[in-house]
Amino acid sequence: MDDGIEYRDVVIVGAGPIGSHLARRLAENGLDVLLLEEHAELGKPFQCAGLVTPSAMQATQAHQTILSDVWGARIHSPHGTIVSVGEQGRVRTHVVCRKLYDQAVGISAQNAGAELWLLAKPVSAAVDADGVRLEIEREGRKCSVQTRLLCGADGAHSWVRRNFRMGQPKEFMIGYQVEVVGYAGEEGMLDMFTGEEVAPGFFAWAIPNGRTHRIGVWCRAADLKGRSSEQLVNYLMHESRWSARFSE
Repeated sequence: MDDGIEYRDVVIVGAGPIGSHLARRLAENGLDVLLLEEHAELGKPFQCAGLVTPSAMQATQAHQTILSDVWGARIHSPHGTIVSVGEQGRVRTHVVCRKLYDQAVGISAQNAGAELWLLAKPVSAAVDADGVRLEIEREGRKCSVQTRLLCGADGAHSWVRRNFRMGQPKEFMIGYQVEVVGYAGEEGMLDMFTGEEVAPGFFAWAIPNGRTHRIGVWCRAADLKGRSSEQLVNYLMHESRWSARFSE
């Protein structure tokens, strides 16, 4: 139809791994899929610990993005007790380059026939008899898209969820992570640190990442008691009973 409106079977908001994988699966089944990403490239900004389970990796087939494999964990109690879990040789999770992983899943969606719009985000949406009419801002310009199905894969602050008043997430967690060299870890194992001073209500981590480690924590805001997640990570690395592990 030549009325200035784009027509699609499906519009997916958010081109992270979930949105891109969904786009690929739908496109493989013959649907006309439009994938929207508000940023200028896939995989940035990087807001994740970068762990992908073997089942998710098998589904996305992005093995080339794996930096290291994790088969076990050392759990450190607040009093210094260490409990090791896992079975050597049985991979529990993959550590990936998250930017390359997102891009690989996005490319697979496009190879299946989905179309990707970068610097694109919805600004309004209304349900009508034919599905959903969207107004989209793309590279500073607005256009209209009519779709039979609108999917929100746009994260914790989802525009789709808010626009259609789908309620609030049950829980938000605030995180902070750094990448370091020189951490005294053990190959194939991640370290988990517990206790009120380093990770109230949850745990902090040291994830092997090839030649580096990712050190981080996330917590519920109510558990922080005025502190920040950054302060917790700094305490772990410089003041906690485990600080010697971070000395280099």
